Amino acid sequence: MNLYFMNAIERLEYKSDGITGLQIKACALRTMSDAELLLKELNQHVEISSKNRSKDELPFYYLLNAYCHLFIDEFEEANKYSVMAIENFRVCGMTWNEAVGHWVLGLIFRTEKKGYLYLAELDKALAIVSPITADYLAQGGLRICYEMRSGQKGA
Repeated sequence: MNLYFMNAIERLEYKSDGITGLQIKACALRTMSDAELLLKELNQHVEISSKNRSKDELPFYYLLNAYCHLFIDEFEEANKYSVMAIENFRVCGMTWNEAVGHWVLGLIFRTEKKGYLYLAELDKALAIVSPITADYLAQGGLRICYEMRSGQKGA
């Protein structure tokens, strides 16, 4: 499960070193006590961000919180925090991250063996990503991305 989560979480777009550090900690979880410690830290970040009205960081904390709850098999809490992350990404206009949130929620449903809900969340993620992809194609951005990955230069 950890590999699936890392694959999804690595696709989030953010600009905070603090979130990067928390992401690394989440991906390095090995024990229940590690997850519980990270949950305490995440809850502190949520509290501080809420007080400071830093809306842009909250959804990231919620999504990492969801993973920690998933790690310790608290599926209802994982689901709750994923939904909160998705909603906050939507409100903040972070469309790409909203799609990643649906992907993570789908992974939670997959872990719970709720395949129909898993597929529904993946469909939601694809519906969000499709227009983004179309815009990149229209602008030639996708070609540039492929060239950068392969080390080729554009003509």
